[in-house]
Amino acid sequence: MRPDGQVCPYEELPLNRSLYHGETVKGEEMALMRPDGQVVPVLANTTPFVAGGEIVGAVGSFVDITRMKMSEESIRTLNAELAKNLVLVEDTNKELEGFVHSVTHDLRSPLVVINGFSRRLLDLAEEEFREKSHDYIEYIRETSQNALFLVRDLLRLFKIAGGEMNRTTVDLAEMSRSLRQYFGDLYPRRSLRLIVPETLTVTGDYSLLKIVMENLLDNSYKFTARNEGEAVVEIGSRRENEDLVVFVRDNGCGFDAAHAGRIFEPFSRFHKDTEYRGNGIGLATVKRIVHRHGGRIWAESRPGRGAMFCFTLPD
Repeated sequence: MRPDGQVCPYEELPLNRSLYHGETVKGEEMALMRPDGQVVPVLANTTPFVAGGEIVGAVGSFVDITRMKMSEESIRTLNAELAKNLVLVEDTNKELEGFVHSVTHDLRSPLVVINGFSRRLLDLAEEEFREKSHDYIEYIRETSQNALFLVRDLLRLFKIAGGEMNRTTVDLAEMSRSLRQYFGDLYPRRSLRLIVPETLTVTGDYSLLKIVMENLLDNSYKFTARNEGEAVVEIGSRRENEDLVVFVRDNGCGFDAAHAGRIFEPFSRFHKDTEYRGNGIGLATVKRIVHRHGGRIWAESRPGRGAMFCFTLPD
């Protein structure tokens, strides 16, 4: 048999080529079938036997290379895994490069604000202190809270690259309903209609997928804050070929689709801090988690028409 399992024509068999054509075959890979039906990979070596100037026979040997083939397969598997890890390392290095350039500003700014307003509090006269201290202290509190959120999100982003995942069946619908209470406490003055199916089951790490849904829902809460009408967020799924696509869709301010590729890069922001809070890390974290699960993620949007974030999770 040929290495691909196809039957080798009679005239192409190594022994027959030596016997009828005087060909010497050295180390040709083929396969033999044992009486029990097992196919064994071998290396064929044959040579014609010449007497009196004529080919009177042929002699050959067949070396079992099963172990060698298993080793080759192991090497191919290791090389594929190495290539996959190399891509992860390159992506991580790019994110770290962006981190080095951005974190100095992003962490320095709130600390400068805290320091500046603290000094102003110390400089206030007693009468002025009673009038202005509340506003200053509230601004200090909000700024320090944003700095804490930034540190938390940075730790999340860079911890996700390592560690084992505990894959299990996860109901994203139930998870989203439980997160609604969290966002109700976080945005006590917001009114938002959340549309969730009865069930939406996927396979993945519960803790990591909770971070995904938390970030995507927070994104929708944030960018529907200035809606003139009712803010609506819908969570659902659809089938695309063999993939289950999960989506989180809102009717918020949206963004230019030309920036859809950049939106998942660390520290990428398309709005001013005065318009919408954030540090540009949440969606980068979501992308990393989805990729760790072997899935894909993308965004669809138009300015003023809301946004939809879609991702797949292999079974």
